[in-house]
Amino acid sequence: MFKKKNAYKLDENYVISNTNPLFLDYKSKIITEAYFIPELINYKKDFPKIYEKEKELAKVKNLGLDNQVKIIPWMSLSSLEETLQLNVEKIINRKNIYSTIVK
Repeated sequence: MFKKKNAYKLDENYVISNTNPLFLDYKSKIITEAYFIPELINYKKDFPKIYEKEKELAKVKNLGLDNQVKIIPWMSLSSLEETLQLNVEKIINRKNIYSTIVK
C-alpha cells in the first residue's frame, strides 16, 4: 500500500515530510532525519527513573484475536550506545556542512 506523499511547512523555518522523515530548520541550519529520544541522549544516565520504569514494562502486548506484538525495550538493544554516538556525530557534521553551504 502506498502512502500519500505529504510535506508539511510548520512555519517559514521548519519543513518535515511523512515519506522521507527529514527535519529542516533553516534558522539553526540543521538537516536531520527523525530519531527516537534514546537514539540521541543517554536516557539511562540522564533519566534513570524512566530507565528503571522500562524494566517493569510488559514484553508482549496482546492485540486480541490471537495477535500479539513483541515489545523490545530500548535497554535491551546492545548497539544503542554506538547508535547514539553515531547519530550525534551525524547531526553535528550535517550542521557544520549546512552552515558552510547556506548563509
